[in-house]
Amino acid sequence: PRYLAVFDFETRFEGHRRTAGQATQLGDRLVLLSFAVSTNVPPFNSSIHFDVDESDENLFDRFWAHLEQISEKANKLLQVRWRSPLRQLNKEITQLAAANKLKWVDGKRLKHLTRLRTRLDRFIGSLPVLGFNSGSFDLPLVKNFIAKKLIGTEYHIIKSGQSIMALTTPTLRVLDVLSYVAPGYSLASFLKAYRPELPSEAV
Repeated sequence: PRYLAVFDFETRFEGHRRTAGQATQLGDRLVLLSFAVSTNVPPFNSSIHFDVDESDENLFDRFWAHLEQISEKANKLLQVRWRSPLRQLNKEITQLAAANKLKWVDGKRLKHLTRLRTRLDRFIGSLPVLGFNSGSFDLPLVKNFIAKKLIGTEYHIIKSGQSIMALTTPTLRVLDVLSYVAPGYSLASFLKAYRPELPSEAV
């Protein structure tokens, strides 16, 4: 099976003060209260990981660290699963690189196999992390914390308006399920479609 993780955030309203010129305004803002992560990557697949903290930044740090741990384990498992084809691919790339230096072969196949190896490395090293409506709600809620995690690393973000539809790093690929289902799909409809064995009270 393809290894992946799914997540969900719970939030709370927190009162805060905001100064605008000489006036002080009181208001409420949404902050992260808890998170839940489930995955099919052993040994993390034994239970749903749930965490709560009064500090939303500390909580997000633990959320991100947990996903990184899952990704690292998935990477190791996939390296074993793909060991034989990767070894064969590396062998052919090495042979073609040597022959290409001597102008014995056309470099097109070498470029093709090198690109293939790069794609396989990304496939193996980047864990898909799925959220439902995460692009419009969960990720924008913690975008300032995410920005700190992205400093000094390679990343790509796909946005639609204010929504973050995809966020990729070398180890994580965070995606919004709503980008891949029909318009108007609710979470209950999604679960009924893809997990019909779940009892009705669970959805």
